[in-house]
Amino acid sequence: MSFKTTNENLRSHFEQWRTLTNCMVMRDPNTKRYRDFGIVTYATVEEVGGAMNARPHKIDGRVVEPKRGVSRAQKPGDHLTVKIFLLVVLKKH
Repeated sequence: MSFKTTNENLRSHFEQWRTLTNCMVMRDPNTKRYRDFGIVTYATVEEVGGAMNARPHKIDGRVVEPKRGVSRAQKPGDHLTVKIFLLVVLKKH
C-alpha cells in the first residue's frame, strides 16, 4: 500500500465486496510510521472469497496482495471472524 493510504481509502476499496467489520492501516504505535500492511475483516467466508477472487487490487496507485488471515489462538466456541491481511507487493521494473 501507499504511505498515503488511510483507513477510509482502504475501507472504501474493500467495501465493494460487502460490509467490513474492521478495517485498519497498520502504523507503528510509537513513531506513527506506516508498517506496510493493513487488516480488513469481513463477517463471512463468502465475502472474503469475493475480495480474493477480484485480485489484483490497486489502492492509491499501489498493487496490494491480499492474504487470508489465521487466528493465532482459535479455540472451540470462539466467534469466527475472517480476515484479509494486505501486504505491499514490491515489483522490480
